[in-house]
Amino acid sequence: MEFIEEKTPDGITLKVMLKKGHFLAFNRSGSVIYADEEKASSIHELPVIFFMSIYLKVERRKESALQFYKIINNEIVIPYSDLRDNKRYYQFVKINKTIDLIPVLIYEFKDITALVREMEKGTIPNTIVVDSNVHREDIVILKNRNPDATVVLAGEGDNKQKWERYKKNDLNKNYNRRAVEETNEKNLNMMSENPVFLARIHLRKMDISKVNQLLLDFDISPLEAEYILQFIHTMLEKEIGDAMDDIQKNRSKLMALVDSFQFYLSLLNKNSDEVKKMIEKTDDTISLASYNTILAKVKLFFPEEEEQLMFIEYENLLFEKKDQIQSKKH
Repeated sequence: MEFIEEKTPDGITLKVMLKKGHFLAFNRSGSVIYADEEKASSIHELPVIFFMSIYLKVERRKESALQFYKIINNEIVIPYSDLRDNKRYYQFVKINKTIDLIPVLIYEFKDITALVREMEKGTIPNTIVVDSNVHREDIVILKNRNPDATVVLAGEGDNKQKWERYKKNDLNKNYNRRAVEETNEKNLNMMSENPVFLARIHLRKMDISKVNQLLLDFDISPLEAEYILQFIHTMLEKEIGDAMDDIQKNRSKLMALVDSFQFYLSLLNKNSDEVKKMIEKTDDTISLASYNTILAKVKLFFPEEEEQLMFIEYENLLFEKKDQIQSKKH
């Protein structure tokens, strides 16, 4: 069995089985240090920690995901630097271990897209560390993707009261302002390559037709569609800031937008049950026309014969539904 061996300052021997995501620990006399209080298992799970920030840089002994960090008072101590002030800081992550040094798989990401891609490969974090520039909707998506992960704010460790207060106040206060600031800072040509960013700007201005147009102008990925949907849901649920009145006035249009993006996402994910359910629930020809347009766009992404047959079935369902609606009117 292949393993990496490391001796800790306290004389504990760690044997890391990287491919399996496990490690063993032995004290100075060679006895096993068990992973649980009941002494039922000698196998320790490797903690997986994600950092998501454009400013924070984790200190590493070598360029590898596998790092060894000290444990002090049942907390992993992870040193990192902040590029904004070039100072060194420490992130504390709670862990219930009696050893003095622990192997950790640690990954760094500059945005949520890269982070989610890593999760889709099968790397599932126990802890996700974010900084104050991460938007609230990013955090919601992370928690939806991995409810078991603990999301903490860099510099505040596991201080739940501070973290909850930050989520409720600062993130909600700043997320409208940031979108406007970024519009002034970014070149329009750069923005034109980013449908998620454009969606946020259009929504901020309540230019709903332009958000709808993004579905036709861009090959929006499932993650991007999910991101935009989450942003619309947040607007509808929270009615944040100065836009509260506009959100109330445009609630029906925003709900229709949610419907369009949800249909698009269901098609991309080949969620046949959801697609059929949405078609069946539709009771107006305007929504059906929107579905037909979206279907024609997404159909181009799936050239295989079996996939094309699936889309033909959806087209037939839309045609039949249109007939049903029109027959009720006569």
